[in-house]
This record gives sequence, C-alpha cells and structure tokens, in this order.
Amino acid sequence: MLCAGLIYYDPDYNSTQNYDIKLTKRYSVLKHFTKGVPVGAIRRAVTPDSDTTDDAWRVLAFSYDDACEQYSTCDQVPYSIIAMNAQWNASSITLTSDGTFNLTRPVSIYRTSVTEDYAEVEVPTLSANGSIVVDAPEMSIFTIFFQ
Repeated sequence: MLCAGLIYYDPDYNSTQNYDIKLTKRYSVLKHFTKGVPVGAIRRAVTPDSDTTDDAWRVLAFSYDDACEQYSTCDQVPYSIIAMNAQWNASSITLTSDGTFNLTRPVSIYRTSVTEDYAEVEVPTLSANGSIVVDAPEMSIFTIFFQ
C-alpha cells in the first residue's frame, strides 16, 4: 500500500486487483478544521486550564464576523473550539470564559481518537460558572460547536 497523504492505495492495483482505498487518520483530523473553521472564521485567543502541562494540549477558538454576509448567509454557529490532547495519556481540560470570549451553550461535539474518526460524542454541560470540562482519551482531537 502506498500513502498519498490522506489516502492509502495499492500502486500495483492493476496486477493485484486490490482496488481498496483507505483513509488515513490525517483525513479525520483535517475534517475538524474544515468543519470547525469555515471560510470567514476569525481565530480568537484562548488559554486552557488542564490537569497536565500546557504543552500537552493545543486549543484553538474561532468565531465569525458579525457582518459575515460576504461569506454566506450567516447561518453558522457563533463559534467553535478545537482542542487536541497531544499525549499518550487520557486527560481532561477545562475551558472557561475570560470576559473577552464568553462560552455559551455547546450544541455538538465531535472526536477523533485512536479508535474513532470524527465521531459525535456526548455534549458537555456548561457549568454555572461558565466553564466546560472535556474528558479526552489519549491522542485525541475535539471540535465543539456553540450556539
């Protein structure tokens, strides 16, 4: 099998009759960015609190310009957060509002892990203090969409 970045295929398929095409894990990870960061999204500063060192998690937040008619009909969710647990241990992360970027009710969450590919998982609840806790398996990435 030969890897062409996002897919695997047999370059000798004509002689082996192996016409299978398999998607790599990179394909599922890329999906988090193509869905969570559509055209017109604006990256926002975010600082996560986690139970591990800062370099174990990568967190990106995106919102949309109030005047987004140039990009679409503005029917997108107000913002999304992509959080990556980049370690070989399960971990949790607490996302909190900081005054400039307030969390609202999460409406959907998708996860790619060692065993899952962009699977919809249970939506965490927004606590009374405006924070969300995400429990993550090792080497996983989440996209959380907010209303």
